[in-house]
Amino acid sequence: GISDTGPAHWPSYFQNRLVDKPVAGFAASPSSGLVERYPLARGLLGTCMVTGQVLRLADATADPAFEEEIDGPRMAGRALPMVLSPVRDPVSGEVVAVLRVAGKQSNALTKSFTADEAFMLRTLATQAGTALRNSALYEGATRQDNFNKALVEVSKAICAPLDLPSL
Repeated sequence: GISDTGPAHWPSYFQNRLVDKPVAGFAASPSSGLVERYPLARGLLGTCMVTGQVLRLADATADPAFEEEIDGPRMAGRALPMVLSPVRDPVSGEVVAVLRVAGKQSNALTKSFTADEAFMLRTLATQAGTALRNSALYEGATRQDNFNKALVEVSKAICAPLDLPSL
């Protein structure tokens, strides 16, 4: 089916910000805090989402998949080094988001990201996936706890002795 909210097992905060496989798109959260939905297979972000592979590019703008609207603005006369890593749900293995790091200090020995830096981003993406799953589990447990407390209160009210003289 088609859903605009995201995977049901993720916390509501993340549902509109993460990929929803039935919908041909994913959400990005720019620094403005706005959430936008793009076609799934567009740009380098979409490529990373679809393939589930880490992408390490010396100049992202030179890649045929690069789309300025999705992957960020071109920098006049400068290469745009970029590394992207999929964030996976640790239980299902589904890609639910992408971590992207773009640009690098010009005084660095190399402007492109190293294999070690890509590995570090992949490690962070793994931890992010685990954190998102844990957040979903915590939200579900909290919701169940609130439901159970409400049931106890209703049970107490039903089972309380009636005070007939006051009726």
